[in-house]
Amino acid sequence: MWNRFLFSLTCLGITAASGQSVFRPDYFHFSPMAGKLIESHPAFPDASFPAFGEEFRFGARLDGSKPWHKNYGYGDIGLSLSWGMPGNNDILGHYLALIPELTFPLTENGRWSLTASTGLGLSWFSESYDQVSNPENIMVGSPFSFCALAALNICYDIDEKFSIIARPALFHSSNAHSNLPNVGMNLPMLGLGIRYRKPDGPLVPDTTVAYDDRIRFNTRLALAYNEHGGATGPADGPKYPIYLASFFLSKKLSMVNKVQAGIECWYNTGVYDYIISQDFYTENQQLKSMAVALMLGHEFLVGHFSLVTQGGVYLHNPFYRDRLDRADIQGMKARLKTWFPARIGIQYYFFDETARDGKNVFFGVYIKSNLGQADFLDTGIGFNF
Repeated sequence: MWNRFLFSLTCLGITAASGQSVFRPDYFHFSPMAGKLIESHPAFPDASFPAFGEEFRFGARLDGSKPWHKNYGYGDIGLSLSWGMPGNNDILGHYLALIPELTFPLTENGRWSLTASTGLGLSWFSESYDQVSNPENIMVGSPFSFCALAALNICYDIDEKFSIIARPALFHSSNAHSNLPNVGMNLPMLGLGIRYRKPDGPLVPDTTVAYDDRIRFNTRLALAYNEHGGATGPADGPKYPIYLASFFLSKKLSMVNKVQAGIECWYNTGVYDYIISQDFYTENQQLKSMAVALMLGHEFLVGHFSLVTQGGVYLHNPFYRDRLDRADIQGMKARLKTWFPARIGIQYYFFDETARDGKNVFFGVYIKSNLGQADFLDTGIGFNF
């Protein structure tokens, strides 16, 4: 719960990084939504009814008061507050989601325009898994989860202030394997609503500054917790700490784009406990409780904050591969999970990273996965030399 609290503060902080205040908004958007929950597991509870919801968005324009605003096309930064019923009120209940989002312009033609929005925040579910009262809910194992959003905004301007917006969107919620079961919510929705927007004022004159494009060395230490098991359980088990260290190189490609490559390793105490309790290995138990991965990544920089995405390949991951061999599990998806890790997260830099020439401390909260299945949530601190 503490990790999720820190994550929520970090997400909301992004809305202040733009140089505008979303609490003095330039636009308001309200939209009813309808969709269909994706039943992504054979044991998923019935969700044959359509999903319904509502979304309220507000935010401010990136007006050029920060040099990096132009790199995002002078788009919008704001908050999305949504409510919905996934399609089975008795088992799945309803959800609330609060998501900071960035909106990027794509194209414009007369009264028509197309933009894209992306965001990462928190969601709350009125019904979650309970061994006694709600054992069929394998979608969410805890009331609070993380929620990612991707959407397109098809806009038709009625006049200079009011617009009609069609908004196809995808909501994904997961608690990052911190409470099992955790199959997660994958909910495509289509909204049709109206937006009020103040007439755009003049942009602040271009204040382009040079950025540091040298290759920098970085290191990061982190701590994670998860329940040992698969997406559907066993539930209500102990939470095991996982200790992580990573060493990587990074390089800015622009003021707001940074790429990275390096090595990450972690020691999973839950795996070690399983190895010892089940006599899974007779030697090198601690070494085989570790994993090492080659990771490639990208950061979208937003002032002091950044959105991090990473993908890679395991160089050392013996336990999970050997466990599949002993259980004679030959499925392609299960095998690929032991080879391809990924991560998404939000970082806060002590100094504005868009204008910093190295020597910056950063703090981050990340969701690590294996081929799309959440593995753990880690919180860490690092240094960019």
